[in-house]
Order: sequence, then structure tokens, then C-alpha cells
Amino acid sequence: MHYQHLRTFLDDMREIHDQLTEFSTDLLARHDFGHEVGMGHQLRIEKDDSGQTLHVLLSHPLMIPVSEDFSEINEITLHVRLSVTRTDCAARVAVDTYLDAAMGSVPEGEHILHEKQLDGVPLEEAITFLKDGVEELCRMTHVLQELEG
Repeated sequence: MHYQHLRTFLDDMREIHDQLTEFSTDLLARHDFGHEVGMGHQLRIEKDDSGQTLHVLLSHPLMIPVSEDFSEINEITLHVRLSVTRTDCAARVAVDTYLDAAMGSVPEGEHILHEKQLDGVPLEEAITFLKDGVEELCRMTHVLQELEG
């Protein structure tokens, strides 16, 4: 990858990360979860075990304690994943939940509240897909409605 392509790629991922940071902060401000809520913003780059796929992961979790001693936590995470191989890319935009206790109409356990995926495309198409998917997600004011009691 040439320097300019790498620079453009990193700028695009930073833009997506910044959009998700703003959206998750806005979600936190708009919803009263009745408890203290933790929030994080993470960007990770890792290779799979075979070393053939590079994953760029953007993770924006909201952590809501459901017990007074914080032993049980409900986690709502905005995820963006870009997987790059030598031949093509895959992309995913999602809202995943990991609930230690039921929230609203969603029972405890792992759930996907929103998901869009694309596989087997060139890098530019995957980046465009992620940008469009994150823009769509950021317009979804109802994304947490199922979790409200």
C-alpha cells in the first residue's frame, strides 16, 4: 500500500471512529439507564491466527451496572470491523449487546440489535460501506428502544 493510500485509509478510519464516538456519547446523554454508565472508545488492529487477515476493530461500549456491587454488567457495543486479506475485504457495522440481566424486551445473553455486513469486496468499497453504515446507524434514534423498560 502506498503512503498516500495508507494515509487516506487511516483518515477514513479516524473519521468513522470520531462519528461513533460522537454518536455513543449522544446515546448516553439521551437515555436514562438509572445507573452510572461507563463508556469506552477503542481502536484495535490485529492479525488473525494464520497471519493472513488484518482486522481493524472500532469498539464503542456502554457499560451499565445491573447490580450494586458491579458484578453484573449489561454492555451495549457499537462495532465496526474491517477485515483485509491479500485478495479482498469484509466489513461489518453492528450494535451488539451482552446482557447479564434482561433490559426492556431483550432477555439476558448475547444479541444483535442492528447489523450490516459486506464480504468479498475491494478495500475502497469496504470503506465506503462502513462510512455509509455508520452514517445510517447515527441516524437511528430508535436503536436502543428495545432496551428501555
